[in-house]
Amino acid sequence: MAANGTAGVLSLLLACLRMVAAVLALLLLTFAIRGEPLSLDRLTSVPRDLSAVITASAEEPPDTAQPGGRARLRRQLQELFAHHATLVVRLMRSTVADGPAFVDDAAVLIRNSDDLEIALSRIVDADDAEAFARGWQAQTQSLFGYAAAVRDDDAGAQQEAQSELAASVDKQATLLTEATDGRVERDVVATALRMQIDLLRYQIDAYERGDYEQAYELEREAYTHMYPFAANLAAAATGHPKGAVRTRPLEELTAQLSSLIGMHVELSVDALRAGAEGADEFPAATAALDANTRELSATLDGLLGTRPSRRLSALWADQTDLLLRYGGAVAEDDPSVRREVRERLRTNSARVEEILRTVATRDGDPAAAADALHAQQKLLLNQLNAYVIDNHQGAQDTAYSAHHRVPDLAHALAKILVVGLPRGGAQTGGGGIALGG
Repeated sequence: MAANGTAGVLSLLLACLRMVAAVLALLLLTFAIRGEPLSLDRLTSVPRDLSAVITASAEEPPDTAQPGGRARLRRQLQELFAHHATLVVRLMRSTVADGPAFVDDAAVLIRNSDDLEIALSRIVDADDAEAFARGWQAQTQSLFGYAAAVRDDDAGAQQEAQSELAASVDKQATLLTEATDGRVERDVVATALRMQIDLLRYQIDAYERGDYEQAYELEREAYTHMYPFAANLAAAATGHPKGAVRTRPLEELTAQLSSLIGMHVELSVDALRAGAEGADEFPAATAALDANTRELSATLDGLLGTRPSRRLSALWADQTDLLLRYGGAVAEDDPSVRREVRERLRTNSARVEEILRTVATRDGDPAAAADALHAQQKLLLNQLNAYVIDNHQGAQDTAYSAHHRVPDLAHALAKILVVGLPRGGAQTGGGGIALGG
């Protein structure tokens, strides 16, 4: 018994040492890229909690598509892969602009990789999940290297980073194929990952030359691209033949709303920070946020009658305007406007609940959906409050929580709005590229 206890302690210590080594390696790389010394003060400012565990929603619908809990895995992978896209975008841009949140931008990506490792460990063994997560971090580091080369106008370093990225894609695709005993097709995974890397590279090219509209459009594409990729990865990895997944309307609507609301959260973070700083990219960020609002409105039009759809769309647009107004009040240090905006957002959520009650299905809970929406709003405001006082760790943690709650909010809304969908489910498991054999 004592020997077993000692072995357990040693195993825990080794795991902790691996985490610390990963953090130190990324810090050394990021400071080397910037050409700055790694001081003790900067090192100790890194967030200490880098391994938040993914938990399922208390309202997780039963997963009738076996084997392997495909639907739950799909939700987790979609959230994590899509969030990775915008976290990388943020870090690449802070690299080019020498932004003050650089170290914390890097650290939050380690947290994302660790959460991804936990999710993947449900379908592959622990060693393979860890290997993929470490490779994912290495791929991310190469993207940082590409951004630094763009900043320095170093064509040779850009080419070197592209070569590293190409090798990383091949390695990751091979690993997933072997870890799933061939259920995930190597060439198809590699194609999807190459496309994602291209989107991330092109957006930083556009950002560096000041084409912010193009940069934000590519950011949106990179985020959205990860949803079908993750859906098909979950299906193939859990043993479903290609094209044979039959999903329920509730699952499909939850995924669609998660994509739209998750993109709203990420663009709101970008726009709020850009507005508070008076950054040149602010108009492009708000334009991207407006485009996201129009996409959500189009989705509501397909689910509800014209009147409730217009009312919900108007409230969503009003919410977006209020968030941006709060950013302006923060920039101008106007506490009265900040208080007013917070109160109006609370009222906005209550009006959303009223409309949802008129269209809710028997299983829907308008009050829970409105509460989740208001909690999301407060997180977006709070991350900005932390950001403007240079509490970048707090800002990253709060923004991470805001995105982490997106699936629950989307699911709560989907249970209310699913009445607008036709009976029966889709055959593709999420659309996009199929990854199974």
